[in-house]
Amino acid sequence: MEVDPIIAGYYGSSSRLSPRYEHDDDSLPHSLFLKMATEHKSARENAAEGGMYRYEVGFYQQLAHWVNICTPRCYVAEISDDNSAFVLLLEDAAPLVQADQLQGLSLAQSRLAMQELAGLHASTWQGKGMENCHWAKLDATTADAFAQAMMQLKPAFVERFGADLSSANIEILNRLAEKAQAYWRYSLECKNQVAAHCDFRGDNMLFGQRNGEQAMVTIDWVGMLSGGGRDLGHCLGTSLLPELRKAHEIELLMHYHETLLAQGVTDFSLHECIDDYRRNLFYPVHVVVSASASVDVDARGKELFVSMFNRSCEAIRASNALEVIESL
Repeated sequence: MEVDPIIAGYYGSSSRLSPRYEHDDDSLPHSLFLKMATEHKSARENAAEGGMYRYEVGFYQQLAHWVNICTPRCYVAEISDDNSAFVLLLEDAAPLVQADQLQGLSLAQSRLAMQELAGLHASTWQGKGMENCHWAKLDATTADAFAQAMMQLKPAFVERFGADLSSANIEILNRLAEKAQAYWRYSLECKNQVAAHCDFRGDNMLFGQRNGEQAMVTIDWVGMLSGGGRDLGHCLGTSLLPELRKAHEIELLMHYHETLLAQGVTDFSLHECIDDYRRNLFYPVHVVVSASASVDVDARGKELFVSMFNRSCEAIRASNALEVIESL
């Protein structure tokens, strides 16, 4: 067995495994992807407390084999009783390659992302098939903790990254922080509860050719039962360059909505879809403020956080999202 470390991230580590077999068999994988918890105790404890490992292992144990979105085949998905250690052994999705969050998705990649996302959401619309996925359910205590975290961490975020943030975007952040509790209450109550990825953005998408067609595989699941607009806001708000998003935002939302309807969703209008997207542009701002406070960042990490924040604020401004967020 050859082991090639790939990533030593903040909360986990990944390696590519090249197994050797006693007898040649083309049906056995010749390359595998291993993902495990970080060796850093404090980061591992934070991830366990936030349910990060539990969400991803739960997805592969209970959802990945039947929801309509392309994911790596999973061979092993195990987690410790205290949720602080886990093992995922997955198909190596090569030759598909990871998208570049900073460069942004192309229009063709964005359309495919909307199609894949709609398949996931339609499969689990209004919680269908997730009755026993207790790990995925957001409760009032967790929602309140998320709201408090954004309000408490906002000053540190502005102090850390303020030189790269415009006064107009800081003002948007201030107004969003005032609605944090209302937003997370809405998340508990919104009608279109689905299996949400909750980090659906370019860095977690692999693209390439399979069987002569453009293909996409989604990785790094950290999701829960949530409104589908959260994934829309996170993806379109952070993963497209502003010019591309502005030119094609409605077209992409229409493609997502049409795919939902084609897969059996009947009680969700395009108007509701667009408003849900606008409302959930709150979410990527929350993610950036909360995540950036708990990790050490290198130059690319800083550029990543700043670009995600500024792109989200631009999307909020361009779509007049504050109107629907502040109405909560």
